[in-house]
Amino acid sequence: MRLRIILSTLVIILFIGWPLTAFLRSAPNQPIKQNLLDSEVSIEKYIQTMLYPNTPFKDFNSDAPWVHRGGLDEQIPIISFIKDAHLDSIGLDYVAFYRLNPEQLVAVYNPSGLVTIDSPFWYISLNNLTPNDLGLNYGDDLQIRINIRFRDQLIYHTYKYYLSIAIRGSLPQQDGWYRGDIHHHTFFTSDIFEYGGFPEFDVKAAKDIGMDWIAFTDHSYDVSASEWENLKTTAQENSTDDFIVLPGMEFSVDNNNSNDLVDDRVHLLGLGFDSWISGPDIVPGFDVFGSQPRVMTDILDDIETQGGVSYAAHPLSEITALSNWGFIKPWSSTNYTEAFDYESFVGMEIFNRRQTSFNNTGITTDNVNPFPWSLNSNWDTEWQDGITKFNQLVGDNLDRKIFFSGGADAHGDANFETSNNYGLVDVAANNNALGKVHTVAYLPNGLSQENLLYALKNGHSIVSDGPLVNMSVRRSGGCSSWTVGNIGDRINYSGSDKLLISGKSSDEFGGLETATVHIINSLGHSTENFSFSGNYDFQTLLLFSLNQTDTFAVWTEVETSLGYRSFSNPIWFNLPDSAFNYDIVDPYPVVNQNCY
Repeated sequence: MRLRIILSTLVIILFIGWPLTAFLRSAPNQPIKQNLLDSEVSIEKYIQTMLYPNTPFKDFNSDAPWVHRGGLDEQIPIISFIKDAHLDSIGLDYVAFYRLNPEQLVAVYNPSGLVTIDSPFWYISLNNLTPNDLGLNYGDDLQIRINIRFRDQLIYHTYKYYLSIAIRGSLPQQDGWYRGDIHHHTFFTSDIFEYGGFPEFDVKAAKDIGMDWIAFTDHSYDVSASEWENLKTTAQENSTDDFIVLPGMEFSVDNNNSNDLVDDRVHLLGLGFDSWISGPDIVPGFDVFGSQPRVMTDILDDIETQGGVSYAAHPLSEITALSNWGFIKPWSSTNYTEAFDYESFVGMEIFNRRQTSFNNTGITTDNVNPFPWSLNSNWDTEWQDGITKFNQLVGDNLDRKIFFSGGADAHGDANFETSNNYGLVDVAANNNALGKVHTVAYLPNGLSQENLLYALKNGHSIVSDGPLVNMSVRRSGGCSSWTVGNIGDRINYSGSDKLLISGKSSDEFGGLETATVHIINSLGHSTENFSFSGNYDFQTLLLFSLNQTDTFAVWTEVETSLGYRSFSNPIWFNLPDSAFNYDIVDPYPVVNQNCY
């Protein structure tokens, strides 16, 4: 009898007492500062034609830049949002922002009663939280936990999201060079498998990370004609005198292999076009089962007609799992041959994503905590393979210029990247994020969309994950010397030209240790290596020790003591008897020097 009473009591506790306890609202303690939160906002404008959720459930997410490069008295942007609540509304109890180690309540949105959230996108963000507020200095790291407590189907739940923000100084700078992420996805990428970031927040985060520009390259199969106009408007609204947003698309195109049982795709980045270019005709969320993507040449025709610019997106990546993209394949020789017929096709996004660490365990959709990371020792294998492919393509196509670019391919993901690799509950994470790898463009006439597109089309750019490399060709005669070529140029080689190489780094990335000069001609590829003993700022003038008989190309990479790198685009040299002996006018002014 006593055992029966005990069991009955346990049943009451489990099936009555626990839910009743879960019904009770519980508010956090007082935050360290008041009025740090923006008012809650519901936004409809990004959800125009979304007919399906990206998961069967509501999505809770939070984000912050992985690094804060603003002043110690400047805002760290942090956001928390709820997506797809129009499918199944919730009662929001509170949103609390905690600093960890030591734990400290920073800010809380704590309404007097449950707030019904039933919109496609609802967010709340921290306003004017600075490192000074938390007693932080450069070199410190800030850990944040965000708790979202809500009632769903009569039961209270608490969603937790962890973020880590490095407080660091400015990036290394060179006059006229502007950093940007050429491959980023926003909410205009929204389908059954994935969605991107909130554009206004992504711009704030990009600025804080140290970017001067960003390209919104949303998936072509998600962007309708009306959404393209909205994407362009959003890009324009978020562009200022000191920050540019380029509208673009990542096109999913048929690789022209008609023997595929399931269509193989390759991806193509397109920028600098104004009118909408249609992607595949899809059944929402199920591209494989109801669509036929457009062939690459059709997309390139449209980009070329509009004066745009395009790159092979992550050209060595392969995704073999069935998804709404079909099977994504690496770019083939046929793909490149067809693309090289178009002037608007300028090269390869070799440097796609930077995943030096990962965590595939202990993460669930209601407790997203990837810390601490595990080292991913082979993270740059695809980069190295891409460099090999790039050198081959340059050597085989010396009659045209081929450039590379770099972008994080983040889908929002300003702090770290999550992916739904393990079903609908467990997720994987890696430390790739907005701006972790980026393109640095040379804009001597200042930052503008027109100047940026000109630099990308002409290869006046480098790729970096921190340090900078620069390269130019100097020529002398009599008492004068002058620059005859910069990165991306093609010049006539005089036989006595000197290559001026420079680099910059900082304590964050380590001193510059090595420079590797790549020399490519029709016979193959060779390198010359130089050491710099950890200098943070170097410049060296090299006389070519080359025995060239035809056109050749030269590009340079530098590496720091901590493994960070920067890669220049090439300069092409024509010899007097070259098969490609163009009549080129040296566009750079002569600099007079003293005679001794």
